[in-house]
Amino acid sequence: QLSLNHREFVTRQLKCVTQVPGPKCYQGSRLHIHEGQAALQRGLMELQARTDERLGELAFAQRKTEQALTKLATSHEELAASHKELAASHKELAASHKELAHGQTLLQKGLSDLAQAQRSTDERLQELARTMNSGFGKIYKMMGETVEEIARYVVPHYLEHEEGILVDRLEVQFFTIGESHFEVDLTGDGRRGNEEILVLCEAKRTVDVRDVEYFHEKAKDVAEATGRKVFPVMFGPRCPWRAHPRARELGVLLVPWDYYMSGGRCS
Repeated sequence: QLSLNHREFVTRQLKCVTQVPGPKCYQGSRLHIHEGQAALQRGLMELQARTDERLGELAFAQRKTEQALTKLATSHEELAASHKELAASHKELAASHKELAHGQTLLQKGLSDLAQAQRSTDERLQELARTMNSGFGKIYKMMGETVEEIARYVVPHYLEHEEGILVDRLEVQFFTIGESHFEVDLTGDGRRGNEEILVLCEAKRTVDVRDVEYFHEKAKDVAEATGRKVFPVMFGPRCPWRAHPRARELGVLLVPWDYYMSGGRCS
């Protein structure tokens, strides 16, 4: 607006100069000068007011910008702190992973050593088993059929001192029950107090659960056929532990081989 007022003033001045000079022209020029100055003054005042208003807006915007920058700086600091914590956590995780990898390596080595030890143990056990089987085979070969001969002397002694049963002697005896014919290794008449007992003894190299059950059924058949009280006894150098509870359950006496090996109280 100030520029427009100035151009208007210049235009009027040029018009006055091109016209024939006269008193009226000079008076009009002065009047136009005063009007231009007044218009210029008003324009300057309005411009100053708008400038002040704009400066106020700029100051408000500056304050807002500074507040935003402050918040941004705070967020940046928080982000930097979070990044620092994340870096520390990552470092701890890397250390834990390294420890875990080391532990895994030790575990693998331990498992490998254990497997090797297990293989060595298995080999030793197999060798021991072969040695024991060979030893037992030699013992059985030397014994031949003497298990029954040993039982013939050990069992009566054991029955007398451990069970209170007196037996004169034990001999092989054959039984016929119905259409069945079977042999009992050692049989003898015994007495416990005033009670007469028929002692049946099975002498075997190995006495297992099935042997106990089979001999129990055989003793039952003899008891039913003869009507006598039967006392079943089994004797042998090998008697697995699982046979003992089954023998007690069925009422079959297992004379321990250790009794013979230690000499018992035999004279």
